[in-house]
Amino acid sequence: MENRIMDLSGYIRQITKEIEDIDKDRVIVFRGENKIYAQPCYPNLFRRKILDINPGFEKNQFDEMTANHLTNGSTYLEKAIDAQHGGFPSRLLDVTYNCLVALYFAVTPFYTNEEDSEDGPGNDGMVYIFPMEKMYCPAGNNIVNAYDAIVERKEKWISEERIFEKNHKLIDHIKLNPRIMAQQGAFLLFQGDEGEPIPEYMYKKIRICGEYKKKLREDLRRLHGIHTGSVYPENYNLVDEIYRKTMNVNASEFGIQSELELVIASLKKTLDYYTDKLEKVLNEDGKEAYIRFLREAETAIQDYRDGLGALDRPAAREKYRKAVGYEKAVERAKTDFNTCIFAFYEELEDFSPDDIEFSKEYLRFA
Repeated sequence: MENRIMDLSGYIRQITKEIEDIDKDRVIVFRGENKIYAQPCYPNLFRRKILDINPGFEKNQFDEMTANHLTNGSTYLEKAIDAQHGGFPSRLLDVTYNCLVALYFAVTPFYTNEEDSEDGPGNDGMVYIFPMEKMYCPAGNNIVNAYDAIVERKEKWISEERIFEKNHKLIDHIKLNPRIMAQQGAFLLFQGDEGEPIPEYMYKKIRICGEYKKKLREDLRRLHGIHTGSVYPENYNLVDEIYRKTMNVNASEFGIQSELELVIASLKKTLDYYTDKLEKVLNEDGKEAYIRFLREAETAIQDYRDGLGALDRPAAREKYRKAVGYEKAVERAKTDFNTCIFAFYEELEDFSPDDIEFSKEYLRFA
């Protein structure tokens, strides 16, 4: 079981420890959940399996919200943010740049419930830490076009092909409306019709002791002014913050090529995780445990290979032939996939036992 945080100073120490080895160029966001879910950090649109019943649900919902003056958003992304904060189902997940705000959500139930209704033993909360390589400006054509493609379902590959569900995107929206200002908030976008959960190895987590939620809420209120009725942040002195964020904005044009580049980047992170873990398992747990974990790694690789392979089938090529640059992008992704796989196994060979044979020829694209 994770170390359970009981006080504010212990939380700050643990946050500091967890982010020490994160690359300084990464954008770090946090999320607090006041319960321990079997599937944490998962948007309610997918948790409730709404798209299984009605694939056109999102567009219909946004149209109804517009007709009833519940949103003034000029894009589907803006409408989605209004939906998210209006209690409607959404494929967006709230995160925050402030680790103390995340702690507040980890020790406090939704504001319609009594503040102490989920305190006590057996009611631990959790704070999640997401190091993101890039983020998307909410006014950028790439993320606006991506969200339009998802909602309007014109670019069918972005919703129907599971491989693109691995592209979880950070959308910066810290000053869009008063609630986001108060929470110093942003969003993670989950793509596709099933919304693949973020793999556990792509985030860190800190467990918050349920018995100490009340004390933590009191300290957040007294020492940091963070509580349900918090005063919204002031709007001055944003130049340095906007400059820093602009350096991390992903400005690539939305399309099949940029999405597949994100898939390959995700594959590289997955392979880095397994490379580090495999060496540790071999040194600490022995050869048999190493072989079992190697099989897990190859299953993860096969998942990427299957996803890319699905895009390469004649039926898919015919179905998506109008997508700009489709065939060229798929061929490039296959080449990049093979390069990643060979590099992965070459690195394994530096420390693996001599009698272990690797299946890189089986996993590669011919």
